This record gives sequence, structure tokens and C-alpha cells, in this order.
Amino acid sequence: MAISWIDAEALNALLDGGLYISIVNTAAQESGAELLGGILALHDESGSRHIRRATELSLSAGESYAFDEDRPVAVSVVGVEASLRIASPVANAIAEIYLHTDANRTEPIERMEIGIISAEEAPSDAIPIPEIEGLSAYIKLEP
Repeated sequence: MAISWIDAEALNALLDGGLYISIVNTAAQESGAELLGGILALHDESGSRHIRRATELSLSAGESYAFDEDRPVAVSVVGVEASLRIASPVANAIAEIYLHTDANRTEPIERMEIGIISAEEAPSDAIPIPEIEGLSAYIKLEP
């Protein structure tokens, strides 16, 4: 029986296509904010959607969750919609916030961080969470 070897470049290509998604709570401890869950719609190049859910989270300040454990997807993901549920006993509020990437994006996404952050530290494209003063939600994409 003949063996057909593949080189390192071809072997590494088998690892490509994975998408790493993390949900992160980087809010200040004093905000009391807790990430309770998230739902994502991952949009691929063909326009199809792939849904990912993490509905029973309990992420306090400084905690994160690997949403997708680098599970490969059949096609490149180019767009994301996310809905996060956040609670803050300090603000006496539960909020749901909707985030999305640019609809015209065509570059594949390899890593994604979705989370909440104190408004003072938030990136410029973060979305303020009206129910919880001083808190914003964001999506950070790579590449």
C-alpha cells in the first residue's frame, strides 16, 4: 500500500476554518454586572446562518466563556449578530443588548470576542447599555 504524504502547509490548512468565540465580562467589579447568556447568528459567505447559544452563563467581572471551542464551520464566517443578557443588582436591572458586525464585511473572521466593559474603557464602536449606567457592549474581531 502506497502512502501519500501531505506537507506541513497542507496539514495546517486542515486546522483553518475554525472560529474561536469568547464571551467576556470585563466590567468593573463594583458594577455588579453579570453576563447571563448570549445567542449568536454566524453569517457565512453564502448568506446562511449558523446559530450558537449559551443561555445559562453566570459570568462575573473578569470571567469569560469559550463559546465555540474552535469547532470548525464548513464555510468562512463573515458576519455576526449577537444578543447578550446582562444583569446588575447594583442598577437593579436586567438588560438585553443587540450587537452586529458590518453587513458589508467580506473578510473571514477567525477570532471573536463579545462582551461587556466599563464605558470609560470601551472601544469607540461599543454600544452603551441604557439600563445599566456606565456599561457598554462590544464585538472585537480578528483579523
